[in-house]
Amino acid sequence: EIIVYSPNLYIHLHDAVLMVQFLIDGFIQITSQINFKNNNVDLLLVIILGSIWGSFANVCIHRIPINKHVASGRSYCPKCKKKIVWYDNIPIFSYLFLKRKCRKCKKAISFQYILVEIMSAISFFVIYLLFGISLTTVLLITLILSFIIIFFIDLKHFIIPDVLTFPMMALGFLK
Repeated sequence: EIIVYSPNLYIHLHDAVLMVQFLIDGFIQITSQINFKNNNVDLLLVIILGSIWGSFANVCIHRIPINKHVASGRSYCPKCKKKIVWYDNIPIFSYLFLKRKCRKCKKAISFQYILVEIMSAISFFVIYLLFGISLTTVLLITLILSFIIIFFIDLKHFIIPDVLTFPMMALGFLK
C-alpha cells in the first residue's frame, strides 16, 4: 500500500483514488441529468471564472492563517519568495506548463494549488448549470469558495478562521 506523506497528513493512495473517483462519478451523474440549453461560451466563461476564483482561494488559503492581506501584494513562490509573473499565474495551465515547479527556484509546487483551482472550476460549472444566473448562484458560489478555503486551512493549520465563518453566518441569516 502506498502512503503519500505531507506534514500533518497521511493519505492512503487507494483512499485518495476512491475519493476522486467518487467525485468524478457524482459530477458525471449530475451533468448527465442536466439539459445543456446554455451557450457553450457561457459554460467556458463560468469554468474560467471558477478557476480564477480558485486561484484567489489559494491566495486566501496561504495568507489568512499568517495574517497577511489577501487583496494586496503580488503572488510569490512560498519557497523562494520571488514574485510570480502574470504568465506563470494562469490558473491550471501554468501549473501544467511549468511541470509543477517554480520557474525561479525549480522547487515543487504543491498539488493543492491545481486541486483548489479545478474544484472551484467544477463547482462554478455545476452551480451555474443547476441555477443559471441568479442570486442563488452567487450565494452558492460564495458558500462553496468559503468551504474550500476553510477546508484547506483547517487541513493544514487545524483552525477555522473567524474572518471566514462570521461573514458566512451573516450571509446565512440574511438569506
